[in-house]
Amino acid sequence: VTSERVTLFPGSKFFVREDPPFSPRLAAEREDRRAGQTPADWQMKELIAVVDKMFGLQRPMGSFGAYTISTLFTLYSLQDFRARDPSYAFRIDEAMKYGLRFVELNYFEWGAPYKGTLDDGRYWDTILTGLGLLESGYANMTLLQNAGRWLARAQQENGGIPYGIDFEYKPDVDDTAELIRFWHALNMTEERNMALSWLLQMQNKDGGWGAFDKNRGPDWLVTTFASAFADSAELFDPSRLDVTAHILEAYGYTGKAHDPLYRDSIARAITFVRKHQNESGAYWARWGINYVYGTGFAIVALRRVDIPLDDPAISKALAWLVSVQNDDGGFGESSYSYEDPAWAGRGKSSASQTAWALLGLLESGIDGPYRDNIRRAVQFLCEDFARNGNQFIDHSCVGTGHPHIFYMVYPVYPRAFPLMALGAWSRLVRAQ
Repeated sequence: VTSERVTLFPGSKFFVREDPPFSPRLAAEREDRRAGQTPADWQMKELIAVVDKMFGLQRPMGSFGAYTISTLFTLYSLQDFRARDPSYAFRIDEAMKYGLRFVELNYFEWGAPYKGTLDDGRYWDTILTGLGLLESGYANMTLLQNAGRWLARAQQENGGIPYGIDFEYKPDVDDTAELIRFWHALNMTEERNMALSWLLQMQNKDGGWGAFDKNRGPDWLVTTFASAFADSAELFDPSRLDVTAHILEAYGYTGKAHDPLYRDSIARAITFVRKHQNESGAYWARWGINYVYGTGFAIVALRRVDIPLDDPAISKALAWLVSVQNDDGGFGESSYSYEDPAWAGRGKSSASQTAWALLGLLESGIDGPYRDNIRRAVQFLCEDFARNGNQFIDHSCVGTGHPHIFYMVYPVYPRAFPLMALGAWSRLVRAQ
């Protein structure tokens, strides 16, 4: 009996190479595995229960977990089970077809600027693009209103917004916070209020917010028994500084800083932010690289909820930012800062990271003590834009998938964040 090469569907770039269910090789392997074992060691009942649950987790677009990597690993395990229990062949073949279709779409067909994408983050991309256009003074409000309404169709019943396609099962707290600002600017009050209400409910006991879950911090028992996975997966979703900062920014942007309903939530969040500042004045960030991302947005967040500029948390953060500004006026940082804090704020200047730092520095005022640092950062962005054929490009990876594990390129970041920063700078200049 020989292996078979099976094409998934006409035109697909994928095929499955498989052994027939009853091949002598697999039969021998099964006997070897069972030899000397008790029924408790290899009960199919428990394994079937796991497989049945896996089928229930497949998303509408065919993914498992909305990531290509999690989809591929799941399909790999299902394909193995297919050889063990041929009665599942049809269900597994169908899951394979739709799962690999999702992978194929992300790898080859979304029309992205690069191939081989981990996931589809179209809602997050649209939110950031919309904010960038708004902040820069883009005049086509019809286009922006259309984008706002399109995003509203993806809003979940709890008020949250998913990161992208097939993420509907787990709305994203960070994305929802940024979308609140966009909807507020478009006067989409009903959608904005639903999202604000959900964020209020999602605050953790420590005053911060995680990305997806509430009070899902480290657990001793899980940590102990799942330690083998610690270097390949993130097991928990604890409160993070950068997520909390974006929510405080959204609260301030929508006028909630002095709303009695939000007073306690904001006070607890401010305490969380203060607690997570390093001695240097910098802030570690979970979802963007790294201390530049966290520190820039921590400053913005504290100012949005009326923390004064001379507050030690803000003054220390500003001082740290200017201490790591590169000679070319830009800011940069590599993922190595997750391994060694000595590399915090050190790296080749990038458009996105310069924009993150500039947004924080602008809170000090364009005529304040850091006016020269602001001027140099603006100059870097303008010159870098011209050097790259009138476009912003990040020449290094600036997004964090999982610290210490993998990092992500977001093509939208250098398109959106510099627009936000330069738009904010331009408004301050015009207001003089």
